[in-house]
Amino acid sequence: MESLQRDKILFISLVSLLVVLVTLGLLSFLFRSRDHDHLFMEYQAVRMAAAAMEVFQHQGDISNDQFPDTVRGFGVYSSDGGPLMVRGSVPAVLPPTVVNDPAPYQTIIDGNTLRLLRVVGTMSYTEGRSRRPEIPESSTPEARMSRRFIVLDYDISSYRSEFRARTFYWSGLTVSFFLLLALVWALYRRVQAYQIQEQKQRGLVQLGAAARTLTHEIRNPLGAIQIQNAVLKRKLPKGYHSSLEVFDEEIGRIALLVDRVRDFLQSGAGNVEAVDIVELLQSLAQRFEFEVSLELPQHPVTVAFDRARLRSVFENVIKNAGESMAGDQGDQYVEIAVTEDRQHASVTVADRGAGVPKEDRDRIFDPFFTTKSGGSGVGLAITRQFLTMMGGSIELHDRPGGGSEFRITLRKENERATADR
Repeated sequence: MESLQRDKILFISLVSLLVVLVTLGLLSFLFRSRDHDHLFMEYQAVRMAAAAMEVFQHQGDISNDQFPDTVRGFGVYSSDGGPLMVRGSVPAVLPPTVVNDPAPYQTIIDGNTLRLLRVVGTMSYTEGRSRRPEIPESSTPEARMSRRFIVLDYDISSYRSEFRARTFYWSGLTVSFFLLLALVWALYRRVQAYQIQEQKQRGLVQLGAAARTLTHEIRNPLGAIQIQNAVLKRKLPKGYHSSLEVFDEEIGRIALLVDRVRDFLQSGAGNVEAVDIVELLQSLAQRFEFEVSLELPQHPVTVAFDRARLRSVFENVIKNAGESMAGDQGDQYVEIAVTEDRQHASVTVADRGAGVPKEDRDRIFDPFFTTKSGGSGVGLAITRQFLTMMGGSIELHDRPGGGSEFRITLRKENERATADR
């Protein structure tokens, strides 16, 4: 069991590490891919803007048919933001905020449009006098540098569609990988549960072999003790009979335990017949020292079971519920309710006891495990074994408001007859 627990911790750690690494890798790839796309789109826009500016400087204007389909607009503006040439979706005039500080507006992505703004300097030549006195007057043109703004709107819908497709593709692969991990985890849990069950079954087989030997060996000396105790009662005065009754009680207790162990070791389904659980619960409810509340249907609910074994199932569960409330103050009683559907009948036995600790819930149905000082730990194990043989089940739940709730599920008689055909 400890090795299985270590393997489980190691497997969970490896899977968790793998999930984190794959997730981080996917996010890193998507962010790097997005940044690469932004740089490439900006590079393409700069190339378009440079080519358009070169044409503008040579021709003084650009017609709409000279722009590629990816250019939605192009504009050239003077140093004060006034338009020198405007085509398409670019603004007619640059606002003062852009003219005064163009840095924040160099590259802006709005939906499927990338707007590129660049500041360029152009040389202009004017005739005039030289500003230096030592140079004589001449008609040599004077070169001056002037600032201009260019704005280009670039269509990036194809890049964004490609990025979305790439994101969807890799995200789909990652989700598929996670689903595969989840499947592996589910299979691992199932295999581990089988391993645990196999270990338990192996232990139960060994325990069963030892218990068969013990029950057989105990019965012989137990019968001899009973006979000798009866002989002592006849020979000794009545004053000693009260002490001999202690022997009778303890002998009876050992005999009952031997019988319950023998019941647990029984195989097969027993004498299966149609049993009305409504009638059976009504007869059982009168046999307990504590109060039992019944919520039963007004019609018979028939299941396929060995009557003696089903009686033992109900007795074990109801007695366990009643003993869990022993010593509690107030008006406490065991509540039993029967519900049904087309295929199954369910019997719920609820109490207001202290409940079963979480650490004991996985072991409550194991043979010879008990939380009671005088318990044998066989009753609930026999109950689950009898139910499992007949396709039924028993589950333990916390009851809202305190206490425990055992839910017994049985196959109805008509469903068993149909399944056996």
